[in-house]
Order: sequence, then C-alpha cells, then structure tokens
Amino acid sequence: MAVNFTSDRKGNDNGVTGIDASAFTLACAVNNHQGTLSANNVLFNVSASTDPDEFGAQIRLNTNKFPAFQSNFSTTDGRWEWQTAVTDDIWYMFVFTYDRSSTANNARLFANGQERTLVETLTPVGTAQTGIDSAYVGGTNAGLALAQDADICECLYWNRILSDDEALASSAGFSGLLMPRGLQLYEPWWNTSGGELIQNLTWSTTGAPTNAPHIDSLILPSLPLVASSTTAAAGVAVQQMHYRKLMTA
Repeated sequence: MAVNFTSDRKGNDNGVTGIDASAFTLACAVNNHQGTLSANNVLFNVSASTDPDEFGAQIRLNTNKFPAFQSNFSTTDGRWEWQTAVTDDIWYMFVFTYDRSSTANNARLFANGQERTLVETLTPVGTAQTGIDSAYVGGTNAGLALAQDADICECLYWNRILSDDEALASSAGFSGLLMPRGLQLYEPWWNTSGGELIQNLTWSTTGAPTNAPHIDSLILPSLPLVASSTTAAAGVAVQQMHYRKLMTA
C-alpha cells in the first residue's frame, strides 16, 4: 500500500534524529493524479521544529508539474527543477542528492533509473537551516502547498550523498533497505498509519489520507537488513513485516 494525500498531510514534530547532515540524499515515490495543479505541491520535506514554516529540504511538484528540490537558506532558498512535467497516473521515484555546506553546490536528481538534468531557478544565499528534526509528507507543517491528489510512498533520508550507482538503483526501484549505510529515515507508507522502519516514528495526521496501491516496481531484499545496530531486533521484525505486506498487497 501507499498513501493518497488529497489536501491532507502527516508529520512528526521534533522526533526525527540524524537528519541534519550537510550532505544528504532525500527521496520519495509519487504517483500524481491531479491534472492541473493550482499551487505548488509539497511531497516530502524535513525541517526544524523551531522554525517549522521553513524547511531544511523538500521534494515538490511546482504548478507546472515540474519536479523540484528546494533547500532553505537564511537569505534566499536554493531551488532546482527538472523541467519536464510529470505524466499523471505514472509512478516516479525521485532521488535528490545535495551538499548544502556551500551555496556553490548544486542538487542532483535521479528518477526512474536515469540522472535528470536540473535547472537552478533560485540561487541559495546565506547559511543553510540547521537543527532539522522533523519530517512531513503531503504538505508543510503549516498546511501549505498540500498535495492535491497524489499517492506517496518510499520516503527516505540518508545522511550522506549516495554514490551514482546507488542513486540510480534507488531511483529504479531498489529498496533503501539495500543501502542501509547512513539511512536515517525510511517510511514506506504501506498504510495510513505508517510504520517507519529505522526510528519507529509516530506520525500525526491532518485531514483523512487514504490507502492506495504501492509503487509497482519495488525490489526488496530477499532477507531483512538491519540499518542500525541500536534497533536491530525491532528492525528485523518490522522489515520482515514490510516485506510480507508488500509481497501480498
């Protein structure tokens, strides 16, 4: 299962650890059904609970349906777009890598097994937001830029930049469980309650998101992998559950 967000959102405030890295990878799968977007749609974003209206980084669809990545800086945000409109009712796996330690760096995007060309539409100025400890799916914490009708699943955050081979594989549908090093957040969204595999997060809900079919090309490990030794026992159990649920969805 995935979760359909239609003017809904889910979030965890001040409960996510290890997602404040300077260099990181942010990823999610989306299947957009809304033919015309009346506003920018935020799919997945991480931010600081001390400044929840801003964000450390976010994946979004702009009104022209261009996939975009945006990162918050003190003076001007950085934003990069893949200037190709998504096709409705088709799954995309977006994997963005970014090093925010310098405003001279550019984000990169891997989607559906290929690296895509990004265009910088906002140049970052100032210092990057720090203290990132919260995550939101389907919109921002303030209820802005809500997804209008999108199935979202496989939300991931690594506290490192994936290698090109890893990013290509992830964008082609290989599960994040196959790349556990640095994987700090993994929410597959197999149902509306969630079941975050690394930190066992609790998500609050605004609106009434509904279950939807999961991305149809996900490749899972044949045996469960443990991403964190501190959560080994829980990790094995929940990863086995994840594997069984997806194989029978």
